[in-house]
Amino acid sequence: MEPRARRLSNMREAPMGPAAPRGAKYSRSSSGRVIGSSSSLSLSVVLRVLLGLMCVGLIVQWVSWSSRLESPNNGWMTHLRRVEPETPVETPAPTPEVFEFEPKASDPTHAEEKRRRAPYDPALHNEDQKQVVEMVQWAWKGYATYAYGHDSLNVKTMTGTGLPDHDMALTLVDALDTLYIVGMFDEFDRASEWVANNMEQRIFLSGFISLFETTIRLMGGLLSSYYLSGHVHLLTIANKLGMALSPAFTEYDHGMPDKDFDIVWLMSDKKEEKFKTEYMTAVDGIMDKLVGKSKPNGLVFIGELVYGKFEPKMDHLVCFVPGMLTLGYMNGMPEEHLTLAKQLMETCYQMYAQMEVKLAPEIMYFNMKENVEEDFLVSATDAFNLLRPETVESLMVMYRVTKDEKYREYGREIMRAFEKNCKLERGGYASVGRVAKGPVQVGFRSEMESFFIAETLKYLFLLFSDDSMMPLDKIVFNTEAHPFPIDHTAMPPKPFSLESYFYLLDIVGTGMLGKVRMVQYKRTGVYYALKSIKKKDVLSQNMIPQLEAERDVLEKMTDLKHPFVARFFGSLQTTLHVHFLLEYVPGGELFHRLHAMSRLTDDEAKFYATELVVFIADCHANGFMYRDLKPENILLDADGHIKVVDFGFAKPIRSSSDRASSSVGTPQYLAPEQLTISKTTRSYSRIVDWWAFACVLYEMVNGSPPFTTRRDDSHFELYTRILAGKISWPRHMHATLKDLLRHMLQPDPAKRLSDVEAIKQHAWFEGVDWEAVRSREVIAPYTPVLGRPGDTSNFDEYPSSTEETEPLDNNSFRHEFRHF
Repeated sequence: MEPRARRLSNMREAPMGPAAPRGAKYSRSSSGRVIGSSSSLSLSVVLRVLLGLMCVGLIVQWVSWSSRLESPNNGWMTHLRRVEPETPVETPAPTPEVFEFEPKASDPTHAEEKRRRAPYDPALHNEDQKQVVEMVQWAWKGYATYAYGHDSLNVKTMTGTGLPDHDMALTLVDALDTLYIVGMFDEFDRASEWVANNMEQRIFLSGFISLFETTIRLMGGLLSSYYLSGHVHLLTIANKLGMALSPAFTEYDHGMPDKDFDIVWLMSDKKEEKFKTEYMTAVDGIMDKLVGKSKPNGLVFIGELVYGKFEPKMDHLVCFVPGMLTLGYMNGMPEEHLTLAKQLMETCYQMYAQMEVKLAPEIMYFNMKENVEEDFLVSATDAFNLLRPETVESLMVMYRVTKDEKYREYGREIMRAFEKNCKLERGGYASVGRVAKGPVQVGFRSEMESFFIAETLKYLFLLFSDDSMMPLDKIVFNTEAHPFPIDHTAMPPKPFSLESYFYLLDIVGTGMLGKVRMVQYKRTGVYYALKSIKKKDVLSQNMIPQLEAERDVLEKMTDLKHPFVARFFGSLQTTLHVHFLLEYVPGGELFHRLHAMSRLTDDEAKFYATELVVFIADCHANGFMYRDLKPENILLDADGHIKVVDFGFAKPIRSSSDRASSSVGTPQYLAPEQLTISKTTRSYSRIVDWWAFACVLYEMVNGSPPFTTRRDDSHFELYTRILAGKISWPRHMHATLKDLLRHMLQPDPAKRLSDVEAIKQHAWFEGVDWEAVRSREVIAPYTPVLGRPGDTSNFDEYPSSTEETEPLDNNSFRHEFRHF
């Protein structure tokens, strides 16, 4: 038997044709926003407990959703570090008749996308909402025109700016769900595509980032946009971002503690009472220690404790508290919480209304002494407005719960003030200074903060919307106003993840378009073969029709429960590959049996030949020609019977006279009529399968194919011998077998023996019980040696592969492969 290195390459190698040399080893292992003083207790301690920065809640959400996407042993994670696979189940259950995955996720169909977007149709907007949308469009125009793909717009230079060495496109990602909610779908689609093509590379830049801001803005923006749109790549990128951030929680003793008791309690369906208790304790502390009342008009505010001394100072950031307390009241907290919320809301509004430009300062100091004329004072250093969202956030919640129209009117006043004082001529909005006395200073800070679109304008839009849009009993908003469903069943279907279902084990074959590896189903311990085909290569070679044909043939033969075909359990797709899940056949290739024995006895060759006759006859009877029969595509099962694999070149036919013209197959097994150079004159029928059968049978008893004479044969020399029918007949070959092969290897198709009944009746097959062959009752002359379930010792050894970790490419041809 010739060593594999002497074989000629496939003219068009079948997708899974093994090609790696022996000796390679597969290894399963290898080696923020500033609030208050640093010494104050009020917002830097109590509000840290309440709002908590909300990082943990968002990380909990990410973990919950990403558990649907990838397991710890996933392929994409290996670009960070090689992960030891979990210990496989050692005792497998019997292979089931069918295999069903949980519902796979893919990007929405056109109809699904239309349904998702219907509630946000701009045609449904009222007049107030239309004004907000115009503001979003103007803000986005400035960013998209001058800073697209950067963290933020520099309003002074009208250029993009970002974190040194780690620009993460904060505004683009942070604004995604706002664009969707206000109905700017073209802008959303373009930004979503940018994320698919560019975001992964940004994650792993070398510069420092803020864990807090990255979590609330980027993680929040990706997850909420996935929730709204169902675009799977947004969740994929969020998962990778989460894994990149996770060392902050896992690699340090402090574990990055943060709490957001109210959100965690709601997300637990109000079952985790300890979080409710913690929340109420914190609010009690605020009401007992931090609530103050100004003179002379009694404005209620939340101050700070500085070294135990109460300071009548309140940041604009505190104006989220009215909304928080109102949400608590809506979910069963005491009515006194709502009373305090209304008082604080009025104070926050007055912080706008009593300024000359009708925009609140960053910090306010309240008078608590007698005989004063004004309730608060504003320092010149604090008299700036950064377009913050906290007041309009609380106005939205207060209106939703109380239905008091004054809260919408307050929102209109603030919206008009933004338009009058902050709008830029070329697009975008700027922070302003000197809000208390004027004249206003446009461009107090250089950046248009991402939270203006992500939070401020979103909350303004929702303030004027119906309760059915982002209903507060079904949605929670993170610190950056990104919405998440309380009911996890409201999430889009989870994307399919191989690692969620399987242990990915040894690679047992490779080819031009991908690889085959053994996998073990985690739930049952059953082993399967997973054939993974590269989408990019399929497209570049225009092979989608062949891929669909292969799937259809496998489905048909599996439906027939064909005894000599590896069973097919379904197709699926991941980012870069289409996968076929097949029966794992542990005995290895017939090629290796030939290699080990040099040549087979007549009895063993006849055993395999009879099963191949049944296989080919059934292929033709069921409407297709196989076109790639060779020892590499014939596997042996645990009992020694054959299982034919790799139907990549199978072609549907309607009748025995149907013709094909494609140049496919492996040179040593091609029939003369397949060798015509011109496709216009090349024409062949299903009888080429019988020619290939004869070549394989000759090889089994002789050790090499009939038209191969030496290792370095050129294709020209090989094809010349095939066309001439020149065969060297070995002396040891039985005369009846030689007669069979002479008739089956006739160069002239008209003279060639290709009728299945005539083949079965040939003298060499005398005494064969064909019914016993079909029912697998004939005992195999050779049984593969298997040491354990999932044994791969009968296959070549291949190095491990992490191809699925390549960067995303616009969600990887999702439309072209929608049928898989």
